[in-house]
Amino acid sequence: MFDTNIFLDVQRGKITQQQVATARQKMASLSAYGCVSPLSLVELGSHICDEEKDKYESYRRAFEAITQLCDLALLDPEMFMRREIFAHPIGEYGLSPEDTLKISQVIAQTRDYDRLADGQVTMWGNILSRVFIKTGYLKQFREKYEMQYVQDMEEHVLAILTPDHKEIREGGGLPNVSDQNLRTKFAWFLESDDFEDVFYRFTAIRVNVCLLGTTLNSEWDRQAKEKLADYCAAYKWILRKIAEAGYNPEKNKNDFNDIHFLVYLADPQLTFVTHDGGIVRKIEKAPHKERIQSFTEWIAK
Repeated sequence: MFDTNIFLDVQRGKITQQQVATARQKMASLSAYGCVSPLSLVELGSHICDEEKDKYESYRRAFEAITQLCDLALLDPEMFMRREIFAHPIGEYGLSPEDTLKISQVIAQTRDYDRLADGQVTMWGNILSRVFIKTGYLKQFREKYEMQYVQDMEEHVLAILTPDHKEIREGGGLPNVSDQNLRTKFAWFLESDDFEDVFYRFTAIRVNVCLLGTTLNSEWDRQAKEKLADYCAAYKWILRKIAEAGYNPEKNKNDFNDIHFLVYLADPQLTFVTHDGGIVRKIEKAPHKERIQSFTEWIAK
């Protein structure tokens, strides 16, 4: 699976066409497939709108890189967890993998932004232009989930430190654990089994496989702790940074994508190819770290 920054680096020329060809040869020799996440579609597609019309060609070429490197698309991370971790049916939710690839192909092949935006490119009765382009749907969707991420991370810190949270609020700003006793309490809880139990239970609630107040069955619990360890480690890293180092989720909203890319490492056959060194720092102690590689590292292996 390729991170969004890989597609952007192809567009910028930091990854050459010769390297892209080498990547295709490597995948063919391994009988492997390049994969793209809907996270990349949203991240790149949020810039395909009237407000950023002048940047269209740059992002179109990033979509072109998707079509060069990827043969398959993955499920949305939450639906991936619902199916792969909790063995629940996913139904028809959001973009299908087929739609993710089709949208990428259409944008990659359409060099004229106005043709795309004005509905001259036919796709599902022009739904691409009406919904994704003219309404700025992907831009609005990205802004909405990033804002939810900011709120969630702040509330997680406060919830962990309840009833001490009033002591760490300064003028309504971000929580900051300046008191050493609170910092010790916070660090202890993050490393405890209690944190993992709460984290995985609320993950299950978020993907609608159990209700608030219920506990995970033993098989779900085992699967979650085994397969989502990297995802949990990244959450811990961010929560610790918020409380101890003044990390501001508002200024780091793209970390939502970073930590949710890690969900896919639940698939033991998947390698995550990225040029984001920050991801590796976030999961320093996670068990699947060896399956996170830079493009050049992955090519060389």
